[in-house]
Amino acid sequence: MTMTTKVAIIGLGIMGQRMLTHMRRHPNFEPDYLWDPDQSACQKVATLDLQSQITETASDAISKADLVYLACLSR
Repeated sequence: MTMTTKVAIIGLGIMGQRMLTHMRRHPNFEPDYLWDPDQSACQKVATLDLQSQITETASDAISKADLVYLACLSR
């Protein structure tokens, strides 16, 4: 039996989108929980990947995941 890893992606710019695309192709990953502070980034990704859920907060995405990919800048 293959176990899948639930993934949250925080940051939906170019790197977050690339990781989502590549993880979606791999059967052991479920990148289903996404968040970005920019609503336009969330809307764009929601149209590109219908399986994913855009969460209300980063904490919400993180709490649902086994693995978190951070694709964001520290300012």
